[in-house]
Amino acid sequence: MSESPNVLPTYSGEAEPYWQGLREGEVRLQYCKSCETYQFYPRPICAGCWSDDIEWRAVEASGTVYSFSVPGFAPHPSFKARMPYVVALVDLDVGVRIMGNIVDCDPDTVSIGMRVDSVISEIEEGHSLLNFKPQQGAQA
Repeated sequence: MSESPNVLPTYSGEAEPYWQGLREGEVRLQYCKSCETYQFYPRPICAGCWSDDIEWRAVEASGTVYSFSVPGFAPHPSFKARMPYVVALVDLDVGVRIMGNIVDCDPDTVSIGMRVDSVISEIEEGHSLLNFKPQQGAQA
């Protein structure tokens, strides 16, 4: 078996439903039925109320850029072709902060407060990542 040229996600434990959702084309987050909040990163109990009454729900993953960076080097050979790229923390409208790349735009146009929509990108068969693209006419 040949080694992948890409950096691939690690699938384990509590996060498996998140990754499975991306492979199936939807963003899934944990939802606490006790305090009615979403949480990310996945864990066995609610970080807010400590309830274990958690379920996975598909969400509309739109939000606002909280912070971002445009790395000056490729940390792995598979990133070289993507240079320059934007790594961002995005505050989703459902109340969680999550990391992803901002795609389909000039990195110089990305700004804090910019509205973005989710894009699920297949990096190779069976492996998908959550990324974001600017909303039509989005300005910070």
